[in-house]
Amino acid sequence: MAATKIPQELLEKTSITFADNEKLRFGTGNDLQIYHDNNSKIENTSGYLRLAATNGITYVDGNNVHIRSGDGGETLAKFIDNGAVELYYDTGKKFETTSAGATVTGAITANTGGSAQNALDIGGSAASNYTIQRWLTSAHSGNEAYI
Repeated sequence: MAATKIPQELLEKTSITFADNEKLRFGTGNDLQIYHDNNSKIENTSGYLRLAATNGITYVDGNNVHIRSGDGGETLAKFIDNGAVELYYDTGKKFETTSAGATVTGAITANTGGSAQNALDIGGSAASNYTIQRWLTSAHSGNEAYI
């Protein structure tokens, strides 16, 4: 498709209206398309789509925002309005915020830099606060725990 020059009077308008499924196409191969198909789309069919703000903050607004792999077949993260944030690794949920705090599935590795003050704190109140210093080793077997 040959490039079309946009008339000056059209550039001076405050808005341009397209009907459903009409596309605004960019690039030699029309690989960036902006259109509305009752699902609202900005589609990039080659490379990657970058949202950027050079002098500020980039916002992605939505009641539920899901970030998926390039082919859409795998969930990477979910941000749920008034609810959880979920992070995934290879289709398995590994981290989730809850109304009580957070849930982690799997192991946590804490690398804090080597000072004697480095610790992993578990708990929140004085009665249930446990600190495992970097020089301690812990293990468990059945119902017994060893430090």
